[in-house]
Amino acid sequence: MAVDPRGGKAPADASVTPIHGTRRLRVAVLNDYQVAAQGAADWDEVRSRADVTFIHEAILDPDDIRGKLVDFNILCVMRVRLSATRETFKLLPNLKCVVTTGAANRATDLQAACDHGVVISGTTNGNGRLATAELTWALVLALAQRIPQDDRAMRAGRWQTSVGSTLYGSHPRHRRSWRSGSPCCTLR
Repeated sequence: MAVDPRGGKAPADASVTPIHGTRRLRVAVLNDYQVAAQGAADWDEVRSRADVTFIHEAILDPDDIRGKLVDFNILCVMRVRLSATRETFKLLPNLKCVVTTGAANRATDLQAACDHGVVISGTTNGNGRLATAELTWALVLALAQRIPQDDRAMRAGRWQTSVGSTLYGSHPRHRRSWRSGSPCCTLR
């Protein structure tokens, strides 16, 4: 959901208020350590309207933030890898929009964004909110079946060095995560 700096939700038709005037927009896709963002979407439509730069290394130092990002109007950030704080907005006077992967980002100061006229927008990929639950189960199963240990043993020339555990009927202790914890611990 986009946040309108004047308060409330942004209009559904984002073309109502242009954020760039007459010059070409500059978009930075930040902290894409895995070089995944460029192949995860069709950027041709965005490139037809803006210059897009993919920055794969972390930009954390305030001097680096200002030096490398001052000319950008839109930042696309990967989850909480860049803190969009009041100080960040002060360093980036040309910034008009921050798009973050995920529907919520605790590293973004929404009030500071509103105070500086920056629109904050979050994205989802449909069932992406379940990715944490799925990864949790993958890790639980890997530990129960001793997959890392057996993988190392097999690479060292040993075979079947352990017997895994069955999870059926077990009662794991768990903490509910802030958003998707309930799908994480259903054993039947």
